[in-house]
Amino acid sequence: YHYFREMYSNYPIAESNQIAYAITEDSNAGFQFFSHALKGSKLISAGENSNVLSCLEQTTSGDILAIVDGAAFGAMIESCLEYINIQANQRITLWMPESFEYFILQSGILPSKELEDILASPWNYVEAKEFESWERFFTQLLISLAKNTPFQYSKQTLNPSYLQDKIVRKIAAEFPAAIKCRMESGQD
Repeated sequence: YHYFREMYSNYPIAESNQIAYAITEDSNAGFQFFSHALKGSKLISAGENSNVLSCLEQTTSGDILAIVDGAAFGAMIESCLEYINIQANQRITLWMPESFEYFILQSGILPSKELEDILASPWNYVEAKEFESWERFFTQLLISLAKNTPFQYSKQTLNPSYLQDKIVRKIAAEFPAAIKCRMESGQD
């Protein structure tokens, strides 16, 4: 899964998902951001990627958007897709962006020529000996670029600067249309 915006749905038009529930593997900064960005949906934290399937199974009514870091979800994808594909009474969309930190970096709120080069070809910069996943690479990159700025970053607690409406819109501009349209219409 090398494409940064992988999305799978058990219904052909993901844009019509009403997103009654959003499940995220994250319980910290990403969860805080999506709680703000997807205000019209009930947000559930799975706590970690291995708990996403059980959260899907426990959420038995309403359309669901499950947001997982594609960089770290590979081992769980098959069982989740099997479950999603057999659900006939519930629309479930699995969104697998590379990582939440990637979207922040891609948004342009921390402009840098070096960053543009890195995002254009991250494989040239990620050293496997130093980073066991691209998510960790993007997290460390964000922490270092945001240091001593109003956007200082921590995975544990999201800096309130990231929750300003104009910043949320910039980050969300990188989301797939199926999710952006839910945010923009006020039907998060």
